[in-house]
Amino acid sequence: MASEINSKLIACKKCGVIMFRISRDICPLCFREEEELFRKVKHFLRENPGAAVYQVAKHVECTEEEVQEFILSGRLERAGVTKIAHPCLLCQTVIMEGFVCNNCKHNLKTQVDNLKTAIDADQPSRSPAAPAPDLFNDKKTDDIDGGHVGKKKR
Repeated sequence: MASEINSKLIACKKCGVIMFRISRDICPLCFREEEELFRKVKHFLRENPGAAVYQVAKHVECTEEEVQEFILSGRLERAGVTKIAHPCLLCQTVIMEGFVCNNCKHNLKTQVDNLKTAIDADQPSRSPAAPAPDLFNDKKTDDIDGGHVGKKKR
């Protein structure tokens, strides 16, 4: 029982207070402060679409990292705020929406296509007459439990 209680005790990731973890990893006080900050950021961006992260941080008196956290978590986008000048996660070019700029998206797509081509070239080719193995239907005829995974039914 003591280990069960200890597994639910955590430190708030913002202020460090020891608490029981219910649904968040921050305490109720820090949660209220974070929600108030989010409300301010959202309000500022609705009144100033396209503002840069540093402008938002300066106006609402928080760190740029806190604004970035709201962007990366998707909360601002879900709240209807889509235009905010922020850096691309890969090259730091200023973008207005999404997480990476179009140039980096293109580069990533090219890299993925190149990897797919390399993998296809390394695999032996199959003759069209031979069907591909069904990796998801590997039932054996002597399988008594019908392919059940987990505890045996009684």
